[in-house]
Amino acid sequence: MAGTRWSDRLQDVLPAQGTIGIEGACPAYLSASVSNPTQVLNVIDVVREIKSPHEISRIAWTSDVMTNALGMMLGAVRNGTMVAQAIAGVTPYFYQRCLTEAPNYNVMSTHAAGLIQPPAYTDDPHNFSCLTAPCEPGGPFLGLVAGKINGYGAEIERTFFLEHVPEDARKPFDTMMEMRHKAYSMLKPGAVGSEIDAACLEIAKKAGYDTPLHRTGHSFGVTSHEAPFLAIGEDNMIQPGMLFSIEPGIYMRDQAGFRHSDTVLVTETGYEILTKYPDEKEELTLS
Repeated sequence: MAGTRWSDRLQDVLPAQGTIGIEGACPAYLSASVSNPTQVLNVIDVVREIKSPHEISRIAWTSDVMTNALGMMLGAVRNGTMVAQAIAGVTPYFYQRCLTEAPNYNVMSTHAAGLIQPPAYTDDPHNFSCLTAPCEPGGPFLGLVAGKINGYGAEIERTFFLEHVPEDARKPFDTMMEMRHKAYSMLKPGAVGSEIDAACLEIAKKAGYDTPLHRTGHSFGVTSHEAPFLAIGEDNMIQPGMLFSIEPGIYMRDQAGFRHSDTVLVTETGYEILTKYPDEKEELTLS
């Protein structure tokens, strides 16, 4: 009925004249409902860049849940285990933590998952169609837990191996780790996001690998991917209170991919890793 729709209420609160600022991620149907001229502004992104102490505590809690979930998944991997079996306990664990530790838990603000990519899938960081694939000795595998839990995003990822590390996996794994250490060595207040990404890309190039498929990092907050970014073209200055994934990777088409990811808080003097988990290949070779 006219006058009762959400779009009618929207018109009631808009000024009769003047330009309306909208964020770049505003859905087309919503911006089309604004009768005033519109201008895309990045105000929302800027406001989100530096987290409040409350937000940091929420993201730290999400990081703890995800880190423990990754350990559960890797602990379930055996020779012949199907991916779906290894990840089966993750979602129940999310709900158990939320229900016991978050009294105001909002089920609709949790959109997170855990997954394991067997070696044949790891060359594509976004290929998750592997639920029925078996885990077999060798690697690299990728274990990841990512998304939002009770309203705030985080992620943790680890490249790991089952029973042994193939010889042809050692160099790309070590190169990925060199990129990772470089990113951490540069992550501090005053650093520039694009410079961190460029330094990581240079390491990959010198080792003989093509440009990786994604940036060194992105931020988290009320979404699981948001600005600022550690990427070429993103000349943002890093400040205390920002959060980033640190996830430089090596990808060899139709062969394999190698990536760790952590959720990291920028502090006054450097950084704090919120998803603490082993990262050396010797520690990540499951027996």
